[in-house]
Amino acid sequence: PARLRERVLVQHGTGLVQGMITGISGVLDITLPGGTLESSIVPGDSLALNDIGVVTVLLARPLPVEDYGAHRRTGAFVLVDPHDGATLAAGTARAAAPGTGPDGYLSI
Repeated sequence: PARLRERVLVQHGTGLVQGMITGISGVLDITLPGGTLESSIVPGDSLALNDIGVVTVLLARPLPVEDYGAHRRTGAFVLVDPHDGATLAAGTARAAAPGTGPDGYLSI
């Protein structure tokens, strides 16, 4: 499961950077009516196995991440367990991410 303040590695292309989950905005609930991602997100503070959610990851150093909708190749990343190297999650970046972290670092 993914939890707040959990340390992760972020694999983006050939780059690997330390990161920390600093926010979990919500979890996708596919049982809700509406049919859109925004209308199906419910509050949550962790993600379980196979959950889909909206999280913020603060990076130790910048990566050239772009909005996934505009640039699929540079908008995707993988979260990796820093202890055993196992894949934790695959993710896509949103447009509002650049410059949201302290000192202008990128949060994804």
